Amino acid sequence: MFAHSHVLKTGPPVVLHFFVICMVILYVIVGAHVIRWIETSGEVTQKKPTLAQLREENDISTRTPRQTIYQRSRKCIINAMLQINNITKGHADAYNTIVLSELDFCYLKDMKTRDLQTGCQTREKRSDQLSPVKYETPSDRWTFMNSFVFCFTLITTIGYGNVAPITFSGRLFVIIYCCVGVPLAMLTLANLGKFLSSFIHFCFQLLITSATNFFKNRRANRVMLHPHILVTGPDSDDSYSPPSKDREDKCDILDYKLCILLAFPIYLMAGSLILINYEHLDYFEAVYFSFITLTTIGLGDIVPESDSFLFVTTLYITIGVAISTIGIDIASDYLKKLHYFGRKLKGVGKVKIWFGGETLTLIQVVKNLGDHFDVPSEEIDNLDLDDFVDQALKVEAGKADSLRQKRHSDLVFGGRPLFDANGTSIFDSIGFADERSVSSKRPSLTSQV
Repeated sequence: MFAHSHVLKTGPPVVLHFFVICMVILYVIVGAHVIRWIETSGEVTQKKPTLAQLREENDISTRTPRQTIYQRSRKCIINAMLQINNITKGHADAYNTIVLSELDFCYLKDMKTRDLQTGCQTREKRSDQLSPVKYETPSDRWTFMNSFVFCFTLITTIGYGNVAPITFSGRLFVIIYCCVGVPLAMLTLANLGKFLSSFIHFCFQLLITSATNFFKNRRANRVMLHPHILVTGPDSDDSYSPPSKDREDKCDILDYKLCILLAFPIYLMAGSLILINYEHLDYFEAVYFSFITLTTIGLGDIVPESDSFLFVTTLYITIGVAISTIGIDIASDYLKKLHYFGRKLKGVGKVKIWFGGETLTLIQVVKNLGDHFDVPSEEIDNLDLDDFVDQALKVEAGKADSLRQKRHSDLVFGGRPLFDANGTSIFDSIGFADERSVSSKRPSLTSQV
């Protein structure tokens, strides 16, 4: 019966979270097919004249330097022949010497021109290779994997940028797609982060409990093996006093946050070891890709290329982004403490507290709590919440004692408080029936003297 009721309580939230995850996966798959269809159908008609123009420009760019070099060489040779006729005036020896020198000059000039032209073409080829835009067909660019990664990085705000829509319809689709997908993905990542946080906390508690039990059992076995040894000192059981529960909770929270912060680099380095097995990356490139991706920077210089392990890469990125989100939340908490360090608290009653999917301000919680314990409304209205929270923080930090006020008026007898405001008991004014008889029978000290 208890198990059945437990399933009924925990079942709907788990089903809801599973439904949200399935909806995100379906949303990415549908978006990949839609953007692929838009870009491949609209880009073909736009790219055909562009490719023809590129071929024509390429032919012109290769034809024009050749014609220019030919005209320059021809002019150089004609000028050289005219100078030869004017200088030699028919002498054969002088003619041969001058002809060779002039033709060598034209040849060297032509070689320098060709070297300059070749250098320009080489630089153009290098710039084309470094440019992310390549002359390829839309179907080669918008494969299903590229489309899936594109939509996934859109809604997770990673945004590699290795492929991008160039049509009007594609860009309009991206705007509408992100308006719905980004909040949905952020909600899913937040829920996943909560589950991962609870799982890490559970593993941390299990590790601490196992280590504690191990050392306790080891110590007990040691005492059983050597019963004649009496363990004394500050570590002995007689002088040992267990720490308070509040202190244990504080240490637990501190270690828990530290454990979550350490989980991110461990996950990053472990995932990089998996990536190098199916991606064409060395270990440092895998670590670089993981850090850029999991922190949602997304430069796009390195992107996943393996179709067979696309699901593994997507799962790795999703969990990593959720862990990094938890780490950012923890870091933001410490930044808030640094921001409010040394400042006096103001407006504490207006602070909103989340209870499930609803919010209540602190003053609303205090008023309802006072009504529950039948505290007069005047005392609630006169309560300075700023000072109260400040004192409560000091108590939790160990800088002050408990805020509980010890009042004699809390003890009631017969509808009347046992003690008044001055601490006088009501029994001081009450006389007993046998009090006079007892006092009359009792001998006085003065009579005996």
